[in-house]
Amino acid sequence: MRDFWSKSKTLLLFVLTAVLQPWEPVLAQTSFEQIKIFGYFQNSFSQQKNDGSATSNTFNTDQFNLFFQTQLSSNWIALVNFEMINSFSTSNKWGAFNLEEAWVRYRNSEKFNLKLGLQIPVFNHLNEIKNKTPLLPYITRPFVYEASLSELIEIEDFVPQQAFVQIYGFLPLGRLKFDYALHTGNSPNIGSGAFGQRATGEAFIPSHRENHKKQSGVDTTATFSYGGRIGARFGEIKVGFSMTYDRTNKYKSFAGLTNGDLNLLPRYRFGGDFLFDWRDLSFQSEYIAVRLSSDDTALDFNKYFYYGTLGHHCSEKFYYFLSYWNAEEHLKPLGEVEYTAAGLGVAYSFRDRITFKVQFAKVNFRSDDFVFNSPNFHIASVAISSYF
Repeated sequence: MRDFWSKSKTLLLFVLTAVLQPWEPVLAQTSFEQIKIFGYFQNSFSQQKNDGSATSNTFNTDQFNLFFQTQLSSNWIALVNFEMINSFSTSNKWGAFNLEEAWVRYRNSEKFNLKLGLQIPVFNHLNEIKNKTPLLPYITRPFVYEASLSELIEIEDFVPQQAFVQIYGFLPLGRLKFDYALHTGNSPNIGSGAFGQRATGEAFIPSHRENHKKQSGVDTTATFSYGGRIGARFGEIKVGFSMTYDRTNKYKSFAGLTNGDLNLLPRYRFGGDFLFDWRDLSFQSEYIAVRLSSDDTALDFNKYFYYGTLGHHCSEKFYYFLSYWNAEEHLKPLGEVEYTAAGLGVAYSFRDRITFKVQFAKVNFRSDDFVFNSPNFHIASVAISSYF
């Protein structure tokens, strides 16, 4: 495995050296008129009723993404993406505001693209398009792609959130079209920069040696993340396989429960996606397995997720679907938690840039009390998604 990643880094350096040649001068300045500003947002109303008869009603701006894009030259573009979730408000301490993307891209042709800077990496089908809410039929997206649930579910464990270098493209072969992507970036061990704070996710035990400030957003280890996807398209069928590799210190607080080494624990994500359209019917599904390699078989930090959605276009504007999602998280020896959602929804394209949505779901939880305890509930939502 070490030889594999060593060769991968050598190949990546070769590609960067070959590509970053001075083909064409980039514009020295970009005027405001040359910047394209656009965005996606979704507002919703939801009623949630627990099995214990407790009911809550909520209006919410689920997500708002604001993009700035400019053409730097005939081959280069730049893009910045800001994201706000859950009616973001600093004064009320609601939601979150994040810089999701800030990159430049070189495009030689459909066969080869190079993207440099903060970006959302290719992983399965939904990861890159999850923020385009008007183009998706869901109000609440499948668990691990729903940013508004990031305070409840550790979605970054299931799906890679960031990369800094990525090459990707399409290779036609007759009626087949192959697509590929390779990316690298930081490990998950990013320091928060708080006074004496360790990497994100680690248990914090202050000491006189750690009583100093640290820069935020900096990787606290010498490791990287690596990943990619290979896929194929044939007519209305799309299929792909994704994989990532990194090393995490998230579980170091469990060191007292094992004789094994939990420092920089190897973590693999394996993903598969399948999409199929036939006449007015559509089906899409994804599977994700997160495997952590530990020397102690009594410890299990693995996670799994899958979803399947069957939909029907009853007209050009109306689309309805049935969907089932399942997520399972292990935290042994403490226990495990599983949550499922079965539901249906309708999306109506009122205008090219406005979509009305209705969604119903029944959400069930199964867990050991030490890990998670929540009642099952039903949720009904209506929403409007827009693009400008």
